[in-house]
Amino acid sequence: MLLSQLVTRTFQEAIAGGRNDSYLVILEGANHFSIVDEPDSTTVRPSLDLKATQSQ
Repeated sequence: MLLSQLVTRTFQEAIAGGRNDSYLVILEGANHFSIVDEPDSTTVRPSLDLKATQSQ
């Protein structure tokens, strides 16, 4: 299963629907930390994430 399919599935199955307040935004070349001001150094996730292919 592709990552995009897993993310879409999260929005379809895990996030409550019917409230029109859930959105899926795909930023080309971004990773999980591309939209944060200062990455959280206490999380292990940055070491597991792919490198961003676009500048922040």
